[in-house]
Amino acid sequence: MSPPLMEVLPPVMVAPCYPSVILFLCPKGCGAGVEQEFRERVDQVRRQRPRRWEKVATCVPGKTMVDVVNHLLSYMDSSPYLLGVESQVLKLIEESKSDSADLQRCATGELRLLSQCSENRNVIADCGVVNLLVGLLHSSDPATQVNAVTVLLNLSIDDRNKISIANYANAIVSLIDVLIGSGIPEAKENSAATLSSLAKIEENRVQIGESGAIGPLVELLANGTPRGKEDAVTALYNLSKCRANMVRIAQSGAVAHLVGLIDHAAAGLVDKAVTILANLATTSEGRIAIGQDGVSALVDVVELGSSRGKENAAAALLQLCRSSSKYCRVVLQQGGVPSLVALSRCGTPRAKEKASSLLNYFQKQREAYAGNK
Repeated sequence: MSPPLMEVLPPVMVAPCYPSVILFLCPKGCGAGVEQEFRERVDQVRRQRPRRWEKVATCVPGKTMVDVVNHLLSYMDSSPYLLGVESQVLKLIEESKSDSADLQRCATGELRLLSQCSENRNVIADCGVVNLLVGLLHSSDPATQVNAVTVLLNLSIDDRNKISIANYANAIVSLIDVLIGSGIPEAKENSAATLSSLAKIEENRVQIGESGAIGPLVELLANGTPRGKEDAVTALYNLSKCRANMVRIAQSGAVAHLVGLIDHAAAGLVDKAVTILANLATTSEGRIAIGQDGVSALVDVVELGSSRGKENAAAALLQLCRSSSKYCRVVLQQGGVPSLVALSRCGTPRAKEKASSLLNYFQKQREAYAGNK
């Protein structure tokens, strides 16, 4: 016989969070008296979705899976019923409206846990939680603020929710306020990640740019944590697919930080930074911002970058060199021709095309110069 729940659990872990933990493991729920079915579901989660299981292990005390499951079963057996996801979410919404900071923190934490399950996200959104979460982005309690922004981030993974979140009054502006506020790094990181997720939908990109997100994202790129920089560059990458935002990014001072990433960041970030530069190079404002320092960095990417990086670097250089002979001189002085020749032979189809076009442009420029002598 298991000891009474209150004797084996620390106060913070008692009954209020257990329905959410159980629904996190088994979104369809599992009532009392179905021990074998519950154990089978939990074992399936543990084997097939280990990251989900790790999250549970941090919420429920116990040394082994058996310990954790027994704690949960003890709760299930002592409860007259377990709430379904919708009922549990509605209950948590009411608790999140409480004047008690502790209750708000706990309730938003449970919503955060539930929102990590893809099966729960639309249910949570349909319960009308977004407006509440947007308001809690301004919470003075750091944990509540982080919970609120993280729930929005999780909900935004679903494309339908990307549109509905962006359409809520003040949602985007409130996310930007988190970026520029004095909150903890995790809140800023998850705010940037949410804006990045929303910006995957074309219709949201203009709204996010017009709302003033680019400046704070550039600030996070310049001075954030490593994860913050990654979230910022990913958001800028998605936003740069909109021409109006290309101009905003070019005028924001972002280029110097993007060029800096080329020398010091992991390959994935370098590729995104180079893609942003390639997008900016299609505008006159972007070409001015990239300048000769940016051209030198792009030449290095053509030589040493990934396949994707080389492709986008060649595309950017083609735009830049066609716009001004001074950029052609930088490429030639940097010894970029051999790398372009190699790329024209061995790159991706698009990389071959861009490299060949640039080499042909150099050849025509030389012929024109020789003819004018």
